[in-house]
Amino acid sequence: MKSKRLSKAKRLSLDIITTLPQPIIETILCLLPIREAARTSILSRDWRYKWTTIPKLVFSTPDANPIMETSKLIRAIHQVISLRQDPIHEFTLSLHGNCFGKTGLPSCEVDQILCHLSKNHPVNKLILDFGASSDDCSYNLPFSVFSSLHRLTELYLSWCDLDHQPAFNGFGSLVVLSLDFVWISRKTLLCLLSSCPSLKSFRLIMPEDHVVGRENSTMIELFQCLPLIEHLTIWCDTIWWFVPDLVPQELPTSLIHLKYFCMEQMSFHHGYALTFLAILIKNSPNLEKIELQIDAAHYLFNDTDYDSDVYEEYHSDVWLEHLSNVWLEHLIELKITDFSNLEPELEFVKLILAKSPKLKKVSIKSVVKRDQEPGMLKTLLRTPRVSAVEIDVLMFKDHVVGRDEKSTMTELFECLPVIEHLTIWSEISPWFVPDLVPRDLPTSLIHLKYFRFEQMSFHDGYALTFLAVLIKSSPNLEKIELEIDDPDLYEKYHSDVWLEHLSNVWLEHLIELKIRDFSNLEPELEFVKLILAKSPKLKKVSIKCVVKKDQEPGMLKTLLRTPRVSAVEIDVV
Repeated sequence: MKSKRLSKAKRLSLDIITTLPQPIIETILCLLPIREAARTSILSRDWRYKWTTIPKLVFSTPDANPIMETSKLIRAIHQVISLRQDPIHEFTLSLHGNCFGKTGLPSCEVDQILCHLSKNHPVNKLILDFGASSDDCSYNLPFSVFSSLHRLTELYLSWCDLDHQPAFNGFGSLVVLSLDFVWISRKTLLCLLSSCPSLKSFRLIMPEDHVVGRENSTMIELFQCLPLIEHLTIWCDTIWWFVPDLVPQELPTSLIHLKYFCMEQMSFHHGYALTFLAILIKNSPNLEKIELQIDAAHYLFNDTDYDSDVYEEYHSDVWLEHLSNVWLEHLIELKITDFSNLEPELEFVKLILAKSPKLKKVSIKSVVKRDQEPGMLKTLLRTPRVSAVEIDVLMFKDHVVGRDEKSTMTELFECLPVIEHLTIWSEISPWFVPDLVPRDLPTSLIHLKYFRFEQMSFHDGYALTFLAVLIKSSPNLEKIELEIDDPDLYEKYHSDVWLEHLSNVWLEHLIELKIRDFSNLEPELEFVKLILAKSPKLKKVSIKCVVKKDQEPGMLKTLLRTPRVSAVEIDVV
């Protein structure tokens, strides 16, 4: 018996994707690697040319055999863009390894691609990443290729050479500019910035050896080129370009548009960085977020080559005095990574707390020694402030210096007498749990309302002990959030002592329990059962699970049949 062919109408009704609007199809194809998007041409006659209409093209080479792969990729790019009639709005080219230089491709291959784009397509976003392992293999980017890219709004350049005076009319529409490890002179940089009158976001990540020439310039010259800047990210090594001495100077015009500032690889031993920071903060009345990523290598690894002489000479606190009359009316958040508890770091945090009436959050990722933690936390939490700010301190186990010191949960929470929100990484729990026997804290955590445990495992006895002690000692807890780690990474903990410690607990104020990556282990289920049985005001239990499909019905049945003391909503994803 012959099978009947489906009518065209029925075939179309079954082909749901083809019937989608063209913008949605383009969005789907943009999410695929370009090679996979091209393969959709074999699906049907209707799909043959759909991939050629996507406005976003991303081309990149793998790390293996970069020269060979780059040659193939360049040929493919030429074919794609030469046959293309629809406009390209976003173009990314990422070439890794020593693709240029004496043993690599001639740079004219890339020049031709960029010239074609500039003349034939209204490109809005251009990303060029030429990661090289040696200076003589970098790509020399000719500004002439930009002559027709007048619609460009975002430009990201990495590992290329801009060591020449740009002879072009500028980017009148450019809003975002990012320069990562680009060889450039200060004169060329200022000329480039002054040619971008609409620039709102600027990122400059550049080590000292990427600077071409030794011309002097100042912060005044820099910010004259950035009149509308809203987001600024700069690397500490670049600071000395614009700070000729260690005396903070006033800018002639305030940076009234600046809302976000980030300094990477910053050091509070670096006088030029502190001077730049002080000037920028004082001249940015509408700043909303400050982010400092501190270079802590010298602290973590006892780097004897680290030069602290600049800071020693600068120990007059001139930079802090420059900020004595500042008032950060709009600052909402301060974020510091690799905080090492140096005196100037603490003084800076104190100043921010005292000068920011709308500050909501201070996030600190610390690398202090274990014996310094209590003092640091006590200092931070007792510092006067002018807003109801949340202070979030995170300490990484791998960043701990010294392994022999011992402390307890009692010592930790003695330093946190008014703690309301606590987030901790599971790997840190052994710091404060000397053994696997839960012990009551001498004083309840009466202010604690929210607790979050990240990378937690119900196979980890130390984490379970910490969790049990904390819950029993927190009578006003309103929300518990657990992010569960892979249980196979831990040796299974067979004791129920932690559950027994919670047998008499009554969570009078708990409203919500949230668990992520729930894997249906017996102790996980037992914990959820306990919460349901001990929380009279519980409103919601949210569980994102990673169980096998054949385990789902049994798990759901167990959860839904578990006795509870409140009309709780259980949401399982």
